[in-house]
Amino acid sequence: MLQCHAKGCTTNNYPLVIADAELEEIEADFNVDFMKKLLYKLDWSALYQTTFDLGILIPEAMPEEADEDFLKNLHHVLLEVSLYIPVFFHFQLRRLTFS
Repeated sequence: MLQCHAKGCTTNNYPLVIADAELEEIEADFNVDFMKKLLYKLDWSALYQTTFDLGILIPEAMPEEADEDFLKNLHHVLLEVSLYIPVFFHFQLRRLTFS
C-alpha cells in the first residue's frame, strides 16, 4: 500500500513519499477483530512516517496493548481517510515525447 507501483521502480521506493495530497473522510464499519489482526501486520514506522507527512498524528511507537479507542483511531486512519493526489510524477519517468 505504501510502495511505488511504477514498473522498474525497485530502489528507495518504500515507504512511498506522499506530498500535496488532499484528504477526504469516508465512513466505514468498524470491526474490532479485523483491526486486532491487521494491527500486527503493519509496518508501524512506515505508517507513522506517512501519516506524519500528511499531518495525521498517531503514536510514534505501536502501543504494547491496543484498547478499543486506539483501534477505532487506527481504523479511521487506515480505512476512513482517502487520499487524492492531483498529479503524480514518478521520479524515474523517462523522457516524454509529444507529436
